[in-house]
Amino acid sequence: MPKGIYKRSPEMIDKCIANFRLASLSSPKGKNHYRYKGDKVGYKALHAWVNRVHGSPNKCEKCGDTSKRKYEWANKSGLYKRDIKDWVRLCVPCHRKFDGTIRKGSSHFNSKLNKEIVMEIRKLYRTGNYSSRDLGKMFNIAYQTAWGIATRKTWKHVKKERYENK
Repeated sequence: MPKGIYKRSPEMIDKCIANFRLASLSSPKGKNHYRYKGDKVGYKALHAWVNRVHGSPNKCEKCGDTSKRKYEWANKSGLYKRDIKDWVRLCVPCHRKFDGTIRKGSSHFNSKLNKEIVMEIRKLYRTGNYSSRDLGKMFNIAYQTAWGIATRKTWKHVKKERYENK
């Protein structure tokens, strides 16, 4: 069979379009579809259903903000039911707080440090004998990270503790 682009006549194009429309109109939707799972639907499919049926959210119901770039549907109960009363519109920061997915410090999946190391870095930096570059090399981290920890720009959740000078 020769390769290339086949030109179709206008009648053939009209026939193809009519068949496509007929097929899309006659296919079952929702509960009548053979792959409908009801409440046993997966995570992504359920979020797609909420977006399709109720639209994309454009306002956060928690903080009331409408100026953010992205809003999401969040599930209230964690049971992921096909019930709109079980869903709330949230902006991304409120959604992360709501789900509790903000990981700080050593609970972050990519963390090399823990509370004790952070406190040690701050203690050594305070003595004035070590620069952030020295601390970075000592703890195998970037000097910018060591500087951020020492100046409390990062790891702010680690509280100050008094050190005794020995």
